[in-house]
Amino acid sequence: MQLPRGTFRGLKRGSGLHSLIREMEEECLSGYCKIVSGETSILLVFSDGKIVLAEYGSLAARAAMDAISRTGEEPVDAVLHGLSDAQIELALEFNPSARIDRAARAPTGTRSPPPPPRHDIPRTHPEPRAAGTGSGAHRAMEPGFPGRGIPSEPADDETSLLMRDLDALDALDIQAMTEKFRANCRQMIEKLELEHLLEKSTRKGEP
Repeated sequence: MQLPRGTFRGLKRGSGLHSLIREMEEECLSGYCKIVSGETSILLVFSDGKIVLAEYGSLAARAAMDAISRTGEEPVDAVLHGLSDAQIELALEFNPSARIDRAARAPTGTRSPPPPPRHDIPRTHPEPRAAGTGSGAHRAMEPGFPGRGIPSEPADDETSLLMRDLDALDALDIQAMTEKFRANCRQMIEKLELEHLLEKSTRKGEP
């Protein structure tokens, strides 16, 4: 898929796949969720909590949703990013082969069970698109500059790259960074105030 970068929202580790999707639905997420399930990479785009784009390995759209329904509550790791309404429109425009005709709801567990896989309809094939934009390769782009997408690593390496990103984000001590930033700001403010007082004292002593 080609997606805008979006705004980082958080990490989820060890969540059940269906539970994670239901949580995104309840939070009315507008954004995308990059998921690692075993050796499989999953990419879901939400609009107000409803799935509008889906990719599961090499599968897309309804075929991807069928695969997700069969996966069950397998523990997964995920990275969440928020998207604006305009960015979601861009994502829909540039990923027609992954688009779900009607916004999909989260797979249900205790409610009505998901429909069984449909074998009478052949797998959805991606529509022709420009070279280098296949569903197997995720490309990030700045909003408003679709032709300047930055290609990522090949699909075979996408899962390992995502895992490295998760580990790196886990290693960040956000609290310590926040405290350090506040301390630096406080020192700067104190220094500025002292310099201001020194300037006043100098002016008073002038003849």
